[in-house]
Amino acid sequence: QIIIKLAKSQKSPSQIGIILRDSYGVPSIAQLTGKSITQILSEEKLLPKLPEDLLSLIKRYVDITKHIQANKKDQPSIIGLQLTESKIKRLAKYYKRNNKLPGDWRFSRERASLLIE
Repeated sequence: QIIIKLAKSQKSPSQIGIILRDSYGVPSIAQLTGKSITQILSEEKLLPKLPEDLLSLIKRYVDITKHIQANKKDQPSIIGLQLTESKIKRLAKYYKRNNKLPGDWRFSRERASLLIE
């Protein structure tokens, strides 16, 4: 019930785990319930549209893009942007294979900032 309440207040699965660990003294939800937090949220249909790790990579991509627009000659950031984009594409490919993303989902540079809002 606590997991569902926290999920309805827009907390991510990792944030829910941290809150349960720090506030309630529960070291592992999986040992307690036999299920992970994401499994419990998927049963209650409270999972976000995009997986949490993919969303954090997209946020990083947007942040690096903003940085590069202000600092055009920052070569290490440009390389970091390319590496982040390839990580996003690899992770999306994995999630499509495991049916966690729709088959027609594509990452586009233009929509990246819209996805995180």
